[in-house]
Amino acid sequence: MVIQSFTDSLKIIPNFTNKIDLGNYLIKVEKDYLKNFSLGHIDILRLNIKYLLRYTIRYENKDDLRYMHKGQVRELFEAKDTLNISLMQGKIERKHITGKVLDFGAGFGGSSIFLALQDSKVTAIDKNKYLKKDLQKTGLFNRREIYQGDGIDYMLDHPNTYNLITAFCLGDWDTDLNFIKDFYQASRIALRKDGRILVTSDLLTMDKVRGVFGVREQNQVFANLMVYKED
Repeated sequence: MVIQSFTDSLKIIPNFTNKIDLGNYLIKVEKDYLKNFSLGHIDILRLNIKYLLRYTIRYENKDDLRYMHKGQVRELFEAKDTLNISLMQGKIERKHITGKVLDFGAGFGGSSIFLALQDSKVTAIDKNKYLKKDLQKTGLFNRREIYQGDGIDYMLDHPNTYNLITAFCLGDWDTDLNFIKDFYQASRIALRKDGRILVTSDLLTMDKVRGVFGVREQNQVFANLMVYKED
């Protein structure tokens, strides 16, 4: 059975006078699209049984959260949920999370903090000039690398270095295809043998990402997530 992609299901995107209205429209139709693949209670139970013995990440130290602002907390829990889904599906393993990790486009640094709390040797990278200050203020990212600059150039300069490269919320609705192609080339260069590249984003962007990486998603319930493994 061929599953229609989100991009194909849209067919025509109405014209909007501003990007906010476009974003709100796409959020609505994205939710409607995903409803077609939502899991019932029996399916969820089967998944839980199937993945019961798989390693997953717990996060129980709520005291850490008081040192973080709301944006970081949101990013932290999004990273936790995404990594757990990938672990449960067997797309990544514990060794990838506890190895050398590059958090590409780290934003406020919440995902980088979560990775650091898993004993990852994580490098946080973003063009955001406040990233270093935001991370250091929490006291939860000590003795780890923070790089403010172009992540594509950084990956090209660090070949065969990382066990896991994460890109949470890569791009936006109108992400340029050439940027995704540049990310594809650079991330594969920076990846170690048997490493993984994990990407999340909106569904329009994820259709582009899967096209460039050549990955077909078998379960549209997790269409916002892709994990790439070098063949």
